[in-house]
Amino acid sequence: VWKLMSIETTNKPPEWVNLVGDGPRDLFEVKLMELLGDTRLLWIPRAGDTTTSTDRSRNAFTITWDATIAARVNDLGLGHSITFDGTNDEGDISPDSDIYSFGDGVADSPFSIVALIKPDDYGVTSVVIAKENSASAEEWRLDITSTNGYPRLFITDESASAYIGREDQTAFGTSWGLIAATYDGSKAASGISLVKNGAIVDDADVTSGSYDGMENTAALVHIGARYTTKERFFDGDIALVALCAKALTIDENWAIKSLINSFYDLSL
Repeated sequence: VWKLMSIETTNKPPEWVNLVGDGPRDLFEVKLMELLGDTRLLWIPRAGDTTTSTDRSRNAFTITWDATIAARVNDLGLGHSITFDGTNDEGDISPDSDIYSFGDGVADSPFSIVALIKPDDYGVTSVVIAKENSASAEEWRLDITSTNGYPRLFITDESASAYIGREDQTAFGTSWGLIAATYDGSKAASGISLVKNGAIVDDADVTSGSYDGMENTAALVHIGARYTTKERFFDGDIALVALCAKALTIDENWAIKSLINSFYDLSL
């Protein structure tokens, strides 16, 4: 019986009982996407992944890895995680698509990123996921700062050389944690929120310049690093990355945490 059945707030129809095969994973994906709403990206590692992975959202884009990830797949509850070495492990989604952009230079729109991560080291600022190809093609980035390990979300106005952001000025740590970064589209740092393990944790603005709006650049989405010439590699494990076109509420974040705990056998 899948542990998800223990979530008291979920109705439990008979067909959920004694799920076998891919049933638990498939049901987890469905319930997660119900909470995410307009899901633009959902990467959940699978045991058979090698040089590519398939986005589990309806968009079904391909994530291409720098090398096969077969030997880096680890069991985690009913799911899996992938180890990133902090040196050259990363994945790219190509070609660029408008579904990953949330601004037109004038108006921004809401979006959220959700990631289940276990960092190993903070020697350099490390990227969880970013839509950035170079210093002149940046849109958004979820990363963890070097040395102090602060999680943060950056949103860039490329032509103005400006950005808005928020960070949690407490080290993320080296245990499994669920980080969610939301943006309400208001074009202000106050519209950004960071949620760790279902609780709001952002406590500081990170801004520069006069931000007018995010622009739709030709940048690709990168997991575990950023830019075409790769840098800021993630060091640790990642078990899930999701991107959706809405600002998740605190109640939705709490429900996502409950799903994560059940599927991955965690106690976040």
